[in-house]
Order: sequence, then C-alpha cells, then structure tokens
Amino acid sequence: MEQAVFADLFDKRGGARLCVAGGQALYEAGAPAEAVYLVVAGTFAVFQTVAGNRSLLGLVRSGEIVGEAAVLAGAPRSATVVALRDSEVTLLPAPAFFETARRRPEVMTEIARLLIRRAQHASAPARYAPPKIIVLSTLSERTDARGLSERLARALRCEGRSVAVLGAGVGTRTPAWWSKVEAENDVVLCAVGANDTDWA
Repeated sequence: MEQAVFADLFDKRGGARLCVAGGQALYEAGAPAEAVYLVVAGTFAVFQTVAGNRSLLGLVRSGEIVGEAAVLAGAPRSATVVALRDSEVTLLPAPAFFETARRRPEVMTEIARLLIRRAQHASAPARYAPPKIIVLSTLSERTDARGLSERLARALRCEGRSVAVLGAGVGTRTPAWWSKVEAENDVVLCAVGANDTDWA
C-alpha cells in the first residue's frame, strides 16, 4: 500500500522528473531540505559521516521515497544520498508535500510507518545485501562471456533463483528498463565481450 500511496501522491502533484547519473549525489548532508523525492527507477545509497567516518545507512529503491525526514523536521539534510547507477526521481517541493499531507492523512500514516521501519533498521547491525546486477566482462575475444554467463545462470537456477542473462546492446537501456529487469529477477547477469563498446 505504501508505494501505491506515494506514487499516487507524486502523480497527482505533477512533480518534476530528474535524472541522476550513477555516482552523482541527489543531495548532500547539510543541504537545505526543500523537497521530497520518489525513486522512479534505479537505486540510491544513503551515507552518513560521523567524526570523519562514512557509513552506509541503507538503500532506497524504485517506488520508495527519500528526503522526507528532513522536510518534516524543517532541518538540513542529515545524510548524503548517492545514485548507485543511472536513476530517475520525481521531485515534490516541500510546500506541495505539506499541502497534500494536510488533505490526505493516509499519506502521513504511510510516512510514519516508513520512518519507524527505517529507524529500526538503523539501530540494527548493518547487513550485506548481495548485488543483483553482475557484469561479466572479457578482455579477449577468445573468451565467451555469454557462454560463461549462461553456465553461471544454470548453476544459480539450480539453487532456485530466477536469473536473466543479458548480452550486447543493453548498456544504453533506460533506468526504468533496468529497474523492471531487476525487480523481475533475483540475479541479472550481463555478458560483455571485449568489443562491446556500449558499456565503456
């Protein structure tokens, strides 16, 4: 229900769409909290730096919102949010967010649940999340990246995992396309040959 409420909220408010390149920050710690963001496609990592030590607080995936805590608190951003790959978000300015929240109490209920869950996860020991997208790249034309990927896929499927094997030409796909493939599979293997230039 949570994701449906958020998607409906951002759709009806007509928030601006932003593209964030992999490795780029959506916002930095200390920045003013002027908007809430809905992740439309891609994945973001949330980092906090304390006494010079940077730690990963968690991941924000497609369908989830980020930036709501600082907006509600009326405080600067407490963490830095970075795109792990090319991603897309919809931006909802703080005034529009508060206006909608006043008219739709179910939005605030879902946000309260989200904040509680994130607080619980923040107090628990950090857990390693295995990667879902794995690129197998070869340096020589004599090595068959596709064949290697297919063999690995068969082994993973024997363990009960759903696996997609992708070949040349997918490196230029949109963030939304990647999010869909990622959501439909446990593991996505990308076979990249020595001459596949779309991954460069």
